[in-house]
Amino acid sequence: MANTNSKFGFLPIGRDGGGPLAAAQYAKTAAHTQALFVGDIVFQSALSAAASDAGLPLPGCTSLQNGTPGTTLWLGSVINHGAAATITRHFVWDTPDTIFIGQGDDSTSLTQAAVAGKNTIFVTGTGNATTKKSNMSFDASAWTTTASTSLDVRALRLHNRVGNAEGAYAVVEVMILKHSKGQGSVGGY
Repeated sequence: MANTNSKFGFLPIGRDGGGPLAAAQYAKTAAHTQALFVGDIVFQSALSAAASDAGLPLPGCTSLQNGTPGTTLWLGSVINHGAAATITRHFVWDTPDTIFIGQGDDSTSLTQAAVAGKNTIFVTGTGNATTKKSNMSFDASAWTTTASTSLDVRALRLHNRVGNAEGAYAVVEVMILKHSKGQGSVGGY
């Protein structure tokens, strides 16, 4: 059975060193006009918003669509949906050693040997307004051994999604290389 083209953003499946997954709360301000969808990649924003409990302000976050793939330091992926141009509070999987799964952006046939240990960039995409899920992916045709300074993710291995771990629209386990929390290169990658 072939993999289907049904991008879902980047979902956490574990941590490189083991241990529990961790998320922190951030806020998207009304100044950021893109909605955030479940699984969207975000980066820290200079703008903050009030916490729902009137505590300290929440640090800001904004969509990958406002950043530059290959340049911006990424924070992680969003757990919940937030409407466009409104203040919304989000939990973000922001631990630097989090392993995510994501799908390729095209029908390039991928194999374990072709992607493991290589790097590529994120691809933006507006999420699905009905399901509230992300449509972000990675550039499946641009895997390279180039240093991580100009790329976003490192492939760990192909992930068996529908009985066919290799082929078109493959799902790959990745780590964010250029993380805004901690080091630029995570876990020795």
